[in-house]
Amino acid sequence: MGRDTWFYKLDKVKAKEILLPDLKDHAKSPVSFKKFCASEKWITSSCFDETINVISNDINQIDPENLLAIIEYIRTIINFEEEDNALNCYGIKEIISVRRDEAYALMTHLNDHFIGDFKYNVKRNVFLMFVDYMILLSADFVIKTDAIYDELQTYIAEANVLKEARKNESRIQIALEEEIPIIYKEYQKIEQKGDWYQKITFPYDYLFCYCADSYLIQFSNVKNEIKSEHTNILIIDLI
Repeated sequence: MGRDTWFYKLDKVKAKEILLPDLKDHAKSPVSFKKFCASEKWITSSCFDETINVISNDINQIDPENLLAIIEYIRTIINFEEEDNALNCYGIKEIISVRRDEAYALMTHLNDHFIGDFKYNVKRNVFLMFVDYMILLSADFVIKTDAIYDELQTYIAEANVLKEARKNESRIQIALEEEIPIIYKEYQKIEQKGDWYQKITFPYDYLFCYCADSYLIQFSNVKNEIKSEHTNILIIDLI
């Protein structure tokens, strides 16, 4: 089963000053945002008005479906190579992109332990708990699987500091205590059998061991990018 998931941080100032005028411009070539919303069957009839209103106040309150409409609209009026730069200029920056097995695993842990009920507009402080959890989870598996190399030493040292700082955060600690033994046991079973694709337990948590070094680096970088910003995290999750 396919799944593609994107995580975005939003800049309300850029969105209001740069994105909003372009979305309101009915003469925008080759098609205006209003006409785009009306022409696409998957977009709700209220999308245009809702989007204009929310960006006028704070894009951080936008629904993920309306954010997707904006992103798809931007893709129709620019070259593919310019997409990331255009989104950044408009105050929409992708911070994580995952597909298939990886998306299932990450979203299961995020929903089960930190947000619940598949909420896709997430407060920064809640998302940072998930990011810290992924850093600590990854650092543990890097050590357990003996995947340490020179570049990781700084990240492991930072994870050790984080471990002490988060030792009294019950949601993180409960999640780690619950998940680490289960995931590592699954990893060991697959390693012993040499069997990557048979009898793997959904949601493919073994990836957290095999990709621990890249997860540690990725989520450490995400933490540094959002820790001092006033942004919600918007998740677009397509299954």
